[in-house]
Amino acid sequence: MKRDSLFRLHKVKFMSTSYKPLTETYYTNPLATSWLAKDEEFINSKDVIQKFHQSFPGYETSKLLQLPNEHGVSLYVKEESSRFTLPSFKILGASWGVFRCLTERFNLNRCDMSLIDLKEYILNKSSDLTLVAATDGNHGRAVAYMAKLLGIQSKIFTPRNVLESECEKIRSEEGSEVVKLNGNYDQAVLFASKFVEKNPKRYVLIQDFAFSGYEDVPDWIAHGYATLCQEIPFEPDVIFIPAGAGCLAHGITLYYRSKLTKTKIFVVEPDTSYTVNKSLYLGELSSDPGDSSTIMDGLNCPTMSSIAFPILSGGVTFSGLVSDRDCVIALDELKTQHVNSGPCGAVTYAAFINFAKKMKLAGDLKEGDSVVVLSTEAYRDFRK
Repeated sequence: MKRDSLFRLHKVKFMSTSYKPLTETYYTNPLATSWLAKDEEFINSKDVIQKFHQSFPGYETSKLLQLPNEHGVSLYVKEESSRFTLPSFKILGASWGVFRCLTERFNLNRCDMSLIDLKEYILNKSSDLTLVAATDGNHGRAVAYMAKLLGIQSKIFTPRNVLESECEKIRSEEGSEVVKLNGNYDQAVLFASKFVEKNPKRYVLIQDFAFSGYEDVPDWIAHGYATLCQEIPFEPDVIFIPAGAGCLAHGITLYYRSKLTKTKIFVVEPDTSYTVNKSLYLGELSSDPGDSSTIMDGLNCPTMSSIAFPILSGGVTFSGLVSDRDCVIALDELKTQHVNSGPCGAVTYAAFINFAKKMKLAGDLKEGDSVVVLSTEAYRDFRK
């Protein structure tokens, strides 16, 4: 596939400016906490979404652990190492996205529909239905898990950088098929989209990445992450969020900007894959180099989700980049604190370590503030 193929799909252009990611890594928007998101469906659905997740067998609130620090703040890590037996937060978004997508597809009243009811309806109506997704790992497994719960098949496409051990985890979900492509994440998304177009009666795209003409499902997936925020029993002064294509950051920002709150939102990316940082810095949906390498595979996304950009540009207070080296240091420190985290989760703690002093000097972080870092996955082997 040509390098700009997904940009045509997005209807955005590749930015060829003098942006320098290795030096311009700290973006700030002091007006973010006064910006309000306007999404009535999300505002009216937050409690419904949480009740939906609470209806799942084995639902438990994920851990919120306090960490020591040298900055005089109350620092907590939200450990998303186990959700419904899966090792990441992704099932919160994928489950709600699948449920909303299929109830819309079959014109069902979701208010009167349980997951068991939906399964029975699908098996009677369309037993060959197959969920399709492109993934760097955790999203694809979450979609495969939802297909298994509904008694249907899944077909998951991965880019070439995904480790075989991660592909095997997806295959462990009954009814799933994994296809590894010789391309990056953007190209895998495009391939999955074109694959579904060939037989839309059978295949359903469940993607946490929006592009022109495909926005509803990624929006519903972002809404699903409200449950994660609902579980935090206080309003943090600062929350650190990892970002790949921006779906999680979209959902978390939407939650804290659907009403006026004091919460400052800090979005973190690898210093080799920085589409959100670059887009915010330039003020326009943009891209980073498409063939980067990082141990944070799940954050290795060349292009930002199109519907995430306006939410993040309005509501994100800070954006910064973290190196693989600093991520490993943070991973080791979290391990000493008995936090189960992988590279995509440890990146937020690494950002706190790297940027807390700078934030204090700027008056953006004060002694006594409450800070939450989201650790979004369990430990995994990240050796190539």
